[in-house]
This record gives sequence, structure tokens and C-alpha cells, in this order.
Amino acid sequence: MKKRTKILLPASAALAVGIGAFAIFGELNEGTKAYGNYTTQNEYKTGDIYSGQKSGNKTDKQNKGQVIHNEAEGKVVNLTKNQIVIETPFQGEKTFTIDKNTKIKKDGLAKLKKGSLVEIDANKELAYKIEIEKSIEADGTIIKITDKEVTAEQDGKQKTFTKAANFHIDAEDYQGALEGIPAELSLNDKSEIEELEVDLEEDDD
Repeated sequence: MKKRTKILLPASAALAVGIGAFAIFGELNEGTKAYGNYTTQNEYKTGDIYSGQKSGNKTDKQNKGQVIHNEAEGKVVNLTKNQIVIETPFQGEKTFTIDKNTKIKKDGLAKLKKGSLVEIDANKELAYKIEIEKSIEADGTIIKITDKEVTAEQDGKQKTFTKAANFHIDAEDYQGALEGIPAELSLNDKSEIEELEVDLEEDDD
């Protein structure tokens, strides 16, 4: 039978080892927390993941920081100190929360009010930036064009828009039929369509 050699440490040495291990564990644990906070803040600022009605009603995805970015454009139908409700071109009303950190970007001297056209960037339902626009855009598929109206569809929802006095079509050199072609609609504060920009690249995809 082999003899086992025991190593005895003085009490002071054992205490020092214990304190050192505790300090290292504490630093690692604190570092993990700091990294976690940094990740969340970084994802919130960079906006790598977002979805919104402009490109259709896409499914929101979550990242590691559980931050969901949402983008929407529309006309303000209700505005309070803590909340803004907009009417989007295709997807109906959307409601967002406003807090002290919400940044409002004005278009010249325009003020945010009921009837304003806005583009909203939000984390889930919390708006962190509201930009006042002269017109709003929405993507859709052209269904029908008449002398006075344009009907388009987005995610299965169709809507007909009246042509504005300055309505025009930007189709580059395309001369074929427009029905069934993806396009970006530019709308004024009367929900009239001012521009129909044909998106042939999306159709190729």
C-alpha cells in the first residue's frame, strides 16, 4: 500500500487563497454583467434587427438582448404626453409609447401634432425616435391603376389611393404592364398618392 503525503497549509495561507479565489470569481461575474449590459445597449443603438410596415408586415425577431426594433410610417391620429397613435397606409392603427428619452426630429419648423406625417423607430412599442416627414412611403404590389386611383396590396390587404394632382410614375425604362409589380408608394397628408416607384429588382427576386 502506498502512503499518501498530506500537505498542511498554515491558516494564514489558506485564508489568502480563499480571498484570492473570491476576488477572481467576483471580477468574472461582474465582467459578465458588464458585457451583458453592453450587448443590450449596443444592439439597441445599432438597430441591426428591426421590422415594420414599410416593407410589409414582417415577423419581428428577438436578439440576445431581447430588443425588438420596429419601424412604422403613418399619419398621427392621436397624440398625448405619453402616447402616439398613427394610421399606417395598409396595416391600420399602430400605438407607441413616448417617454423623456424619445427624440423628435422636425422638418423645418413643423411641430409634432395630430395630422403630422411621421416615421417612428421603436424598441417594441417604445418610440425612441419620431421624425416628422412631408410624405410617407409604403411598399406594396400594384393591383390596378385607373385615371384617378391606384389600388395596391400589402400582406394580403388591399387599399385604393386617390392620385394627387402631382402624381407620377417612376418606372425607369420599364414599359410593360404594372399590375402585379412591386412598388413603393409615396403619400401626402391627405393620403393621396404622389409617386409610384416601380421596384423591378424586388420583382426579379
